[in-house]
Amino acid sequence: MVQKVSKINVPGMESSLVMTSDDILEMNEVPESLVIIGGGVVGIELGQAFMTFGSKVTVIEMMDRIVPAMDAEVSKNLRLILERKGYDNLDGY
Repeated sequence: MVQKVSKINVPGMESSLVMTSDDILEMNEVPESLVIIGGGVVGIELGQAFMTFGSKVTVIEMMDRIVPAMDAEVSKNLRLILERKGYDNLDGY
C-alpha cells in the first residue's frame, strides 16, 4: 500500500518553496538551508541526510521532543547527537 503525502493547511503552503517528503527527494540540487515541519522519524531522517549533504537544517516539532513516538531517553540522546552535528531543533510549537 502506498500512502500519499499531504500538506498541512496553513497560509503559505501553496508556495513552490514548500515541499513534501516525496518532493524533496526529487530535487536536483542541495539547498543551502531548509526547515522541516515534523520531527518524527521521516523528518529527522530527511534532515540528517540533507545535513550530511551540507544543508543547514532546522526541524520544527509540535510535541515537546523529536521522535515523540519513541522512548523519551532515545529521543533525548538522538537530539544531543544531532545538535552536536549542527542540527537546529524547535520543539513544542
